[in-house]
Amino acid sequence: MKAKKIAATGLAAAMSMAVLAGCGPKSEVVTTTTVTIAFDTDMSSMDNSVATDGSSFSMQMMGLSGLLALDESGTPVPDLAESYDVSDDGLTYTFHLKKDAQWSNGTPITANDVVYSWHRLVSPTLASEYAFILDTMHVVNAADVIAGKKDAKELGVEAVDDHTVKVSLSLPCSFLPSLMAFPPLFPLNEEYVTSQGDQYALSPENMIYSGQYVMTDWKQGNEYTFEKNDKYVNADEAKDKADTVVFKFIQDTQAAMLSYQNGDIDAVKLQGEQVDQYSSQEGFTNRLQGYLWYLSINYNNPIFQNANLRTALSYAVDREAIAKDVLKDGSVAARGFVPSEFATGPDGKDYV
Repeated sequence: MKAKKIAATGLAAAMSMAVLAGCGPKSEVVTTTTVTIAFDTDMSSMDNSVATDGSSFSMQMMGLSGLLALDESGTPVPDLAESYDVSDDGLTYTFHLKKDAQWSNGTPITANDVVYSWHRLVSPTLASEYAFILDTMHVVNAADVIAGKKDAKELGVEAVDDHTVKVSLSLPCSFLPSLMAFPPLFPLNEEYVTSQGDQYALSPENMIYSGQYVMTDWKQGNEYTFEKNDKYVNADEAKDKADTVVFKFIQDTQAAMLSYQNGDIDAVKLQGEQVDQYSSQEGFTNRLQGYLWYLSINYNNPIFQNANLRTALSYAVDREAIAKDVLKDGSVAARGFVPSEFATGPDGKDYV
């Protein structure tokens, strides 16, 4: 699946991932604790308050955890939090953190780590592109804090005690639990982040980790290596996971497939003709993902300020052909910014 971007005026495609996983053409069984995965879009940042792209989020989710995670069915389940409560009016969420949760340097993970992370996300100084997500969640005063009209201390998130986080909303937000598995909302340790200054998250040594793995090697534009985090609070549940995961950045899809066939990598994404060629092979899987790839028009260009021109460009793109004849990986032509099969509306139908 190539990370093509198709739309800001609605020219979008909900992407699917076609993957081959296994041991290449070899027939013998190989026991290994290392998994090597090819990916075709390099990451931009390990700072979860700054990154905006899917590759960066994938890397971050290797080493960082949220209050909740999503299981295979997309249902929110405990991660750093052991449970949460919702008030009858839906305006207050109270999360109870696991008391034995800790960072990879042994520092306890506390409610203040959540508060600090959210304050940092909406800081006008940082100008995070995902600051809006707290306003979307209807967190009290989020819009005013983002606009610089109110201090971050007035944001509707509070550390009741070391292991209790209270989130106050102005309107109910039924999808809030799912967003707790979204990297921009993951906890951050204020003391550590501050101590690293502008070097934070620029190398494995300038980060601490709360998730299943710690990054041990970072070769930008080449490969990224993660080793198991023995301080991870759910380490017992992850004992069957690979000890080492290596992500290799291979932009050329044919080169990636050759590496797979040679046994140099264990999983590779397929696109175009590769899907037809390898779909019958053992290890082939196809899974629809909740991503949209799109082209964004430069609205500062006077030409594109013409709404009729933007509409014409949208009509000119054959989404169905791109999904069916170019990508060929199960991607679905999108008509808006909510991916297919991502959520259901009040009537129980697909919300698109």
